[in-house]
Amino acid sequence: MTRDLVPLTDPPGEQLALPQPVVERVREMILDGVSPATRRAYRADWEIFVNWCERMGRVPLPCTADTLAAFLVEQADSGLHTSTLEGRLAAIRKAHELKGFPSPTTDPMVKAAIRGIRRTYGSAPNDVALPLRLVQLQAIVGRLTARTDIQQARTRALLLIGWAGAFRRSELVAIDVEHVQWHRGGIRIQIPFSKTDQEGRGQSVAIPAGKNAATCPCRALGHWFTLSGVSSGAVFRSFRRLPGLPPRLMLTGRLPADEVNNTVKAAVRAIGAERPDDYSAHSLRAGFVTEAAERGVPLHVIRQQTRHEKIDTLIRYIRAVRALEDSAAGKVGL
Repeated sequence: MTRDLVPLTDPPGEQLALPQPVVERVREMILDGVSPATRRAYRADWEIFVNWCERMGRVPLPCTADTLAAFLVEQADSGLHTSTLEGRLAAIRKAHELKGFPSPTTDPMVKAAIRGIRRTYGSAPNDVALPLRLVQLQAIVGRLTARTDIQQARTRALLLIGWAGAFRRSELVAIDVEHVQWHRGGIRIQIPFSKTDQEGRGQSVAIPAGKNAATCPCRALGHWFTLSGVSSGAVFRSFRRLPGLPPRLMLTGRLPADEVNNTVKAAVRAIGAERPDDYSAHSLRAGFVTEAAERGVPLHVIRQQTRHEKIDTLIRYIRAVRALEDSAAGKVGL
């Protein structure tokens, strides 16, 4: 039983098999059409489904509608949110498509099971990261500026650039020195690929110089470059501790995306924020949107910075910010 998410074989009934180099080249192009982050998510979700099928004695590929419906119901009963189940469905659908099998995700039984799960457990998002508000960011940076070691310099630059640029974590760790253009009034960062730019047309993010030197993202980035000596390749790097007294740090490869989550959580814990586990790398992006909406920045201007393909998420943030202000109960004079 294969666990490979993207095996490419001839469909049943094919009389002449394609040459193997052609098959491999098609496979490469299919993989190139999916972002690395999405590919990793597909593989993880597919592995979970395969393991479940092995435990239940079912065939994962191609799987039947009743197998998939049973899997979804068990996953929902275990406490998984519907958004997580949607990710599982996407991986299972992609695996079937790449194998040339009809996707069971469109079967009426599966759709009915999904409707039942949503009616029973609800579908409102409950796992959205808390936004990192500006006052929190300022408190974090205030603590970091009292220290001059290289780890604190990286944290300061990572948080300020991530917040001001409204970057996704995958975008943030993918920034190379060559993507940064310095201008008199700030910097522009070119993003070769992003979640909403899978074809790599490229997007540019402008980050003006801050009014406060301590919280200026451009100064923080320049300080990081000076201390780290990074002059090409990945901007944000991992560290490896070398033996000796005092211990020394050596820069290694590109910072993993998960480390952005860890950095944000550690930072909010350091200032005593409530519910620190509810913060993540997305808190930087969410915090920027929330602050901009609160200050009345027009939707199209916010969207220009965040590069959202759809405005639904932006509207959700703005509604949350303006909920009390726009409440009908507040306008009836109670």
